[in-house]
Amino acid sequence: MRTYPTDHLRNVVLVGHQSSGKTTLAEAMLFAAGATTRRGTVEEGNTVCDFDPDEIERKASVSLALAAFEQNGYKVNLLDAPGYADFFGDMEAAMHGADCAVIVVSAVDGVQVQTRAAWDVAERLQLPRVVVITKCDKERADAPAVIEQLKSVFGRKIVAAQLPLGMEASFTGIIDLLDEVEHTYADGKRDDHPLPEDHHSTQESTLHEELLDTIVAVDDALMERYLAGDTIDRKEIAGALHKAVAAGEAVPVLCTSSTTGVGVDLVLEFIDEECPAPNDLPGRPAQRGGDDVAVDCREDAPVLAQVFKTLNDPFVGRLSFIRVYQGVLRADDVLANHTRGHEERLHNLLTLRGKEQLQMTEAHAGDIVVCAKLAETFTGDTLGAKGDPTRMGEITFPEPVYHLAIRPKSRGDEDKLSTALHRIEAEDPSFRWERRDETHETVISGLGETHLQVIVHKLERNHVGIETSLPTIAYRETIRGHGAADGQLKKQTGGHGQFARVSLEVDPTARGEGYVFEDAVVGGAIPRNFIPAVDKGIQAELGKGPLAGFPVVDVKAKLTDGKYHSVDSSDMAFQLAGGAAFRDAAAKAGLCLLEPIGKLAVTVPDGSIGDILGDLSSRRGRPESTDSVGGGYSTITATVPLGEVQRYAIDLRSMTAGRGSFSLRFDHYEEAPGNVQQQVVAARART
Repeated sequence: MRTYPTDHLRNVVLVGHQSSGKTTLAEAMLFAAGATTRRGTVEEGNTVCDFDPDEIERKASVSLALAAFEQNGYKVNLLDAPGYADFFGDMEAAMHGADCAVIVVSAVDGVQVQTRAAWDVAERLQLPRVVVITKCDKERADAPAVIEQLKSVFGRKIVAAQLPLGMEASFTGIIDLLDEVEHTYADGKRDDHPLPEDHHSTQESTLHEELLDTIVAVDDALMERYLAGDTIDRKEIAGALHKAVAAGEAVPVLCTSSTTGVGVDLVLEFIDEECPAPNDLPGRPAQRGGDDVAVDCREDAPVLAQVFKTLNDPFVGRLSFIRVYQGVLRADDVLANHTRGHEERLHNLLTLRGKEQLQMTEAHAGDIVVCAKLAETFTGDTLGAKGDPTRMGEITFPEPVYHLAIRPKSRGDEDKLSTALHRIEAEDPSFRWERRDETHETVISGLGETHLQVIVHKLERNHVGIETSLPTIAYRETIRGHGAADGQLKKQTGGHGQFARVSLEVDPTARGEGYVFEDAVVGGAIPRNFIPAVDKGIQAELGKGPLAGFPVVDVKAKLTDGKYHSVDSSDMAFQLAGGAAFRDAAAKAGLCLLEPIGKLAVTVPDGSIGDILGDLSSRRGRPESTDSVGGGYSTITATVPLGEVQRYAIDLRSMTAGRGSFSLRFDHYEEAPGNVQQQVVAARART
């Protein structure tokens, strides 16, 4: 693929709810631009952007894809982002790489949960937006109603630039509201002609005026001429629309059918003419020497770029998606990784069209390229000229909310597991994994059940066999009252024997205070050099509580007396005697189980507050506050036992039709109810 200057680049990302038609639209755009010779379908599993085995099996995108193509002297870097909430991290990454978000909305289903989520991310990143209504040819399609819904949900920025000519099976063309032109399609060809007089309906005239009002509002001089009744040239109007889109003051709505191709060519023309070039936008946030700065997109500056996505190709290895912000990036450049403090050589430059790799020699500011096999560079890292300390702003990814424990099926699987998990973690920043020594489990964490199912399938494709279960809850044990006991070791086996005796008292400490050891021995009953051995023996018992094997916490152990033998006593003897004394004293003090309590913040639509509060009550949750956050949403803060919310990511999505979100962090431990203690102790006994 040849090199393009900055002002002839268009970086657009398709975002929206799952099954709204993003991948099908991408397929239609590639075909209309001549980048492919046939349109694949999601149902047949042969689309350009959905090439991962999980995507083909699920008939849904699970990962960000890049499909670059050329048309009319422009290069379009088309990013196809997943619409499912479990893969929200890839949508976030794609937004950082793009200059315009094309929000895809189904004419049948209208605004859905992930439509709002995509809009919110674009709003936060101040990314220009265009809405494309798809499936105008499908049964129950109603594009005009969807346009009104978009206005109701997202406000005055939404302006119709097109209306469908006919709906459902009779959808055969597009009404261009700006130029008042009718585009009709027959046998794959488009015919353009002025809008007939009988089509100048009140609705079309009103929408035409709304569109013009929004466009001219970005230019004071143009606004004055418009209000004065002057005739404004089409080229000036187009320039003002381009400016309005780039400024985020207008979000035009277009209409298409990706399966019939009606309107797809107009979407491509709109991207070329009205979507912003990289240098049309304000500087991107960055840091230089500790100061916040804005990086303008310039070709005549030192190279500055950022990795916004990492993908593992089974044949090539790790592929890094790089957005060039300044300068000209060339193959074999040696750049500094300003994030990690080392150098990287870019052995080759590629662009992708799905899984097809196209060679590039250089990339100008604003372009998106892919580089294979970067040694120590990962998602979010900044690459730039040596000596320039500028670092691009951090890419934020959602924190994991769903967890699974995994176990390798064999020793061979165990040897490969860590390597495979490290590779997946580098590819997906929303995925985490850790080894929990306390429960002896490897725990993987992601954004939902489907997210982790895809991770498990990746492991299996890498020939790593695993079993899964919900993670073991990290309970604790403690004592309720006072206890005292003696511990003794007396053993004679010929030669030196083993002898030690200790007297110990135990009492609970304040919650969270931990373990306290007190030496109250007087008169030399136990020599000073053996006292630490008693403490060590007690601490060994703390790690394996007598009730259910969980660590013992918040206990004070007071060593009051003991006996020793000048020949037979040793550190080991006092360790064993101290441990025995603690076990007996703790049993007399009364053991109980502590459960971890989390601080939960749930953001849900106002209409779901009652259901959420009722559900939290059933989980032994204790609501603390309910605060409005605007937009018809409120955040409920509560404390809840962690054992009751292991599947909360799934349950909340079901209760709120996917519109709820939450964060959860550990807060404290408290004594578990008697029935919970019995269940946990019984379960531990079985295992």
